[in-house]
Amino acid sequence: MPIIFENIRYSDSGSEGRINTIATFRVWKCKERRLSNGPTVVLRNTMLAALHPTKKFCIGEIEKNEKNPQTLNAFKPSGVQDPFFLDLASNSRTHGRFTFTQKSTIGKNYYGEDWKRIIYGSILHTGCNRMFYQQMKYIIVDDEHRTTTGNPQDDPVNKTHWNTGDSHAKASYRLMLLLEAFPDIEGEVPFDPTNPDEIPPDWGLEPDDPDLKHPPSNISVQFRASLRNEWVAKGTLSHNSALDETDYDLVIPLSSLKGNKPNLGNHEGKIVIGVVHEAEERRAKPGWMLWQWFDFETLEQDSIISKLEEKCQNLAGAFNSIQNLA
Repeated sequence: MPIIFENIRYSDSGSEGRINTIATFRVWKCKERRLSNGPTVVLRNTMLAALHPTKKFCIGEIEKNEKNPQTLNAFKPSGVQDPFFLDLASNSRTHGRFTFTQKSTIGKNYYGEDWKRIIYGSILHTGCNRMFYQQMKYIIVDDEHRTTTGNPQDDPVNKTHWNTGDSHAKASYRLMLLLEAFPDIEGEVPFDPTNPDEIPPDWGLEPDDPDLKHPPSNISVQFRASLRNEWVAKGTLSHNSALDETDYDLVIPLSSLKGNKPNLGNHEGKIVIGVVHEAEERRAKPGWMLWQWFDFETLEQDSIISKLEEKCQNLAGAFNSIQNLA
C-alpha cells in the first residue's frame, strides 16, 4: 500500500521542514505463502517512510519457533509484478515479523552487514512523536576517545570535547528549537516555533540574534536520525551551548551510529531527525554484570551458560545469511 507522506516546508529553499507519514503494510504468511486475512500494520512517523516514501514494503510473518531459514525467501503475491525480499527486522522481530522490500532492498545502504540489518533494523521502524529535516553541518565524534594525558576529548579532529556520551548526542539551540524541545510547565511546547507571531519577544526571532535569551529549562529527548542511504543513529539528545557559537548544529557519537559509521570529523547534509519522546530514566539490563558478580557454576544452575553456548553456535552458523540471522 502507498505511504502517505506530508512535507511541511519551513523555508522556501526546502532546507528545513517537518514530515508526517502514515505507512500501511500488508502481512504475508511466509510458511503458507499467502497474504494474511488479519489486520494490516500501520506505522506513523517512521524513518523508513520518511526516507523512502515511494518504496513498497510488506511484513513477512513466521512462527516464533520457525527453524527453516528458507521460509524467509522472497515472495510475490498474486497480481504483483516484482517480488519482495527480506530486508530488515521490523519493530516486531521477536514476534516473528520482518520487513520485506519490493524489487530492491534498502537496509544494506544503512547497515552494510546482514546481521546489523536484523539486529538494528527496527530503528527505522520506530514511531516518532514528530519528525523534521534540516540541511546542517554536523560532527561525528568518538565518545570513548581520550587525550594522551587521559582527559576526555570526543572530537580529536577539532581537538574539542563536546561532552557526548554512550549514545548521547549534542545539539545547538537552533536545532533544539526546530525539534520543539523546550516544554512548558505542562510538558508541552508553549508556542509554535515556526510562527514568529507566537514566539515571545524575549526569546528572540533569530538563532544568531546576540540578544537571544535561552529558555530556563531545555530538555533531553530520545531521537532517531539519518542521512538518506548513508547512516542511521539513535540515542538521547541534549543542548550544548558551545555549539551555538559555531556553524554546527549536531554532534553524533559513534555509539549512536548502529550501522555504517562515517569518518570522524566535520560533515554536512540534509538530516532527517525525529523525536521519539522526552528522555526518561530507564533501568538497564544486567548484561556483563552477571559475569562480574557470579561464577559459571552459579549461572549454570539456571542453564544460562548452556543456553548461551547454544545461541552462540546458532549465531556462528547464521553469520553469512540474512535469512538464518532472522
